[in-house]
Amino acid sequence: MTHAPLRSIPALALIALAAAAPARAERIALAPRYQAGDAYALSLETTTDNDSVSADAGEDVKLRYQATVVVLEVDGDGRAVRERHEQVRLTYQRPGGSGSLFRDGAGYELRRDARGNVRLFAGEAADQRLDRKVEQVVAGLLESQLEYTALPALLDPGRPVEVGESWPLDPALARRLLGQRGLRVIELGEPAAASLARDPEDPDVLVVRYRVPVAWLELERMPPDARTAESEAHLEGEIRLPAGSRARSHAQTLALRMNGVVVKSGVAPASPWRLESSKAVAQHTQMLGRTVVSGL
Repeated sequence: MTHAPLRSIPALALIALAAAAPARAERIALAPRYQAGDAYALSLETTTDNDSVSADAGEDVKLRYQATVVVLEVDGDGRAVRERHEQVRLTYQRPGGSGSLFRDGAGYELRRDARGNVRLFAGEAADQRLDRKVEQVVAGLLESQLEYTALPALLDPGRPVEVGESWPLDPALARRLLGQRGLRVIELGEPAAASLARDPEDPDVLVVRYRVPVAWLELERMPPDARTAESEAHLEGEIRLPAGSRARSHAQTLALRMNGVVVKSGVAPASPWRLESSKAVAQHTQMLGRTVVSGL
């Protein structure tokens, strides 16, 4: 694949381009508007840690995904609905060992439907569906990719903001974002907010920080017969946008704590259950330029 010099930069870097004028308000534009032929290097890592009693918390695992992505087709909003992922590498680390899900140099075609569901195809004609278990792992990982979550919409203040300014986040969008993480929010905590700053060590880097506290929640998949006595969570992160750069990085942590009892009919006494969990996401995206796309 041959990349031409970059002639136009998607909205991925619009906010960073504005950083050269310190006195002016910045437009927060975090959702890229891709075109067919755009190419970028993607690095995405998730780390899940769980501690539970009488609750199916899932496995502690670290996943790291790297690929060169070529956009093949976009929708009316510039979101990629078809991509080619090349030089794919997906490694995992868990208590039982570590390994890789793809051979060296692997590639496939990714297709997204209107609801964001991912399907993977391989073969010369991209007509062979990948193994469903592998597809499930990849799809679950790519669900954390910033531009395919509700986060860009949540952080958009609807107006330019100045460095040092904070703004409230829409509660409905906050609930939607947490719903994408498998949480049913019953009550939000103190108002969710975001802010815009400059990196004190590198003033050419703009930083968007955000925090969403939750006072009461349940899991979409609760333990059978479980009753929650106490729960809380918070989602927080930052997005770094260097001025004039084709790069962007995002770090996010979702931490939750829940406890209660499991009450089964005809069984006494009730047994306690507890869950403490955190999931960290680290993403780095580097635009590579444009390439000629065949087969459109």
